[in-house]
Amino acid sequence: MHDYLIKLCDGMKPKYNELATYLTALTCIVLFFTHSDFRLVYWEILSGAEADKASIAFTALGIMAFIGFVFSVIHVFTERKKSDFEKTCMTVFVMGANGLAGVAAGIELMPLRWSIWVLFPVWNIIMGVMLLYQIGFTDNVITDDNAAPLDVVIASIAFIFVFAIANFWFRLSWAMAFSFCMFFSLASTYGFSWMMNNFIRNGRQRLSTRI
Repeated sequence: MHDYLIKLCDGMKPKYNELATYLTALTCIVLFFTHSDFRLVYWEILSGAEADKASIAFTALGIMAFIGFVFSVIHVFTERKKSDFEKTCMTVFVMGANGLAGVAAGIELMPLRWSIWVLFPVWNIIMGVMLLYQIGFTDNVITDDNAAPLDVVIASIAFIFVFAIANFWFRLSWAMAFSFCMFFSLASTYGFSWMMNNFIRNGRQRLSTRI
C-alpha cells in the first residue's frame, strides 16, 4: 500500500516534455507581441523593479527564466540531450510562467468576479507550487523526450487557434489569456501525445505490418 501511494504521488507530479515547454514559450512570445501590458510586466520582472531588497534575487530568477525560455525553443527543434543546468533553467521558466499567470489572473478575478475562469489561475498556482517543490530533487521535472516535427506543427496550429479564441472571441485580458493558454500548454500536450501514440502512430504500424 505504501509503495502504491508513493507511485500515485509521483504520477501526480507535473512533468514537462519538450512540447509542453515549447508551448509555454510560444504563449509568452505571442503575448509579448500582442499585449503591451504583458511586455511591461516582463521588463519589470527582468529588471527587478519595485522588488526592493529582493531585486538581486528577482533579477537572477528572471535571467534564469529567460535562459530556460531560450532552451525551451531550441530543444524542440534539436535532439541534443539536456544538461542539468538547462533542465533547471527550463523548470524555473515554466514555474515562473505558471506563477505569473496564476497570480495575475487571480488578482483580476478574485474576490469579486467569481466564475468558471477561476479554475485556470488556481491550476496555474498549484502547478507553480509543485514545480517549486520539485526544484533541487533528483527527479527532473523536464524530461528528455524528443518532440516529433509533426507534433510541433500540429500543436502550434492548435495553440494559435486556442489563443485566437481566447483573445478575439472571449476578449480575455492578457492575464486571463495567459492563464488559459498555460493550462492548455500542459493539459493538451498529454492529451495530444496520447492521441498521437494510441491512434495515429499505432495505426500506421498496424497498416505497415499488414502490407
